Amino acid sequence: MKKYLISGLVVLCAGLSFAQRHEIGVKLGTASVYGDSDNSKFIQIGPDRSLDRLTFPFTGSIFYKRNLNYYQGIKFSFGYSRVDFIDIIQKKYRHLNNFSSSNAILDASVTFEYNFFPINDELKRDETMWSPYIFAGLSGLMMDTQTVILDVRQSGMNCIIIPNIVAGSNKKNFSIGVPFGIGLKYKFNYNWTFALEALFRPTFSDDLDYSSIKHYSVQYENVCNLPDAQAAVERFLKENSGNKSKDWLNTITLGVSYSFGRTPCCK
Repeated sequence: MKKYLISGLVVLCAGLSFAQRHEIGVKLGTASVYGDSDNSKFIQIGPDRSLDRLTFPFTGSIFYKRNLNYYQGIKFSFGYSRVDFIDIIQKKYRHLNNFSSSNAILDASVTFEYNFFPINDELKRDETMWSPYIFAGLSGLMMDTQTVILDVRQSGMNCIIIPNIVAGSNKKNFSIGVPFGIGLKYKFNYNWTFALEALFRPTFSDDLDYSSIKHYSVQYENVCNLPDAQAAVERFLKENSGNKSKDWLNTITLGVSYSFGRTPCCK
């Protein structure tokens, strides 16, 4: 038994000794929010032409990856995404204000990555320059939410509600995401690698596209029946609380990374 354990350890060390253990890199690309807005897209490639202006939904991140062996690694990343959206159909309060806006989202993620080919094997780098890969993990996201003033007015026998977004009133909101995806790597040099990646991230939030009203105040103007006006506000908030599904934050990126560091085991 002792002989088998020693043999297994030697094989493991021999494999690790030819694997570069550390990897740092940067990724740039496009981002999209899949939620309630009219221009919601599962994947956004290139500029967004659905708004009244040309916009560039952007994402960028830096990462560090610890390669466990030729195939597997743990990646730690920190990213920034800026997304734009418009909503003139689904949400009444946005239609009244010709609503279009953007959100800046920060995220920190930990993911497990699996390469289908031993691209980190230095002895086979001429044979395994390409490799598809998959990944999954957990992330925390910090996003903006908006404050709305509900202006309630009397119109005949009914109450109308005119919402107004308070400029500069954004508040931060935290949520959890579950990133997963696929990619393709090309190791064009002893240390350098290109990677094309599609990341999909369902979240536990409905605030990425401001589809729910969480922070608000109410102003009543010449209202005849206050209980009726208050009931109208409750109905309005219920109608504009987003849907039951949560938002997704998805990205398409091109990245470059630098690998270094070989374990001294079995040298």
